[in-house]
Amino acid sequence: MEPKYKIIFQIPTSKTSDKEGYSVYYAISGNVCPGPLAYEENFSFKGDTGIFTQITTWLNCIWEELSSNPIVKKVEFQQQQIEEIFERFESIKDEYFSEDEAKELRKKLDKLEETLKEQIKQNQDNKKEFEKQFENLHNDIDTLKQTIHSFKKKGWLKSFTTKVFKWTKDSENRTLLKDGYKVIREFLPEDIKSNIPDLE
Repeated sequence: MEPKYKIIFQIPTSKTSDKEGYSVYYAISGNVCPGPLAYEENFSFKGDTGIFTQITTWLNCIWEELSSNPIVKKVEFQQQQIEEIFERFESIKDEYFSEDEAKELRKKLDKLEETLKEQIKQNQDNKKEFEKQFENLHNDIDTLKQTIHSFKKKGWLKSFTTKVFKWTKDSENRTLLKDGYKVIREFLPEDIKSNIPDLE
């Protein structure tokens, strides 16, 4: 299968001289995808110093293409929103969760586990792989439950946010990838949640 991104240099074994014969150089040519003007382009230049310039241009073209991807833009926006949440963690009181708060968190974690379990099941046809992914998820959720009274509010919420980041990095979790910010937001104390925007 033809690679999506490629750069091919054709470098001669000997140098070429100009018409006057005053200078000699490598006449380098090749093919690049993507190019600055078209998806696939041919190029040619004189001298091996142009190789670095050509590679830099090619990498910039790849980055522009990746940055225009709707999923990439969605993730970048989500990360900005999550960074805003981290800033608001500073206003959380330096205290442990109450019994009622801990009970409510466990309920939310149980509900989240069921939601993610169904999502994994939809994305994974291989039974062994499904069991492996769900076991990892269950262990993460169980750890969060066990540490509710071990960490103070700020520390636990940061730990929870880290777990969500971990889950959303799975390329198969497209739904969670879009909703990771909302997942975190629902676990925040009401006084903080009410002061940060929801996503459309």
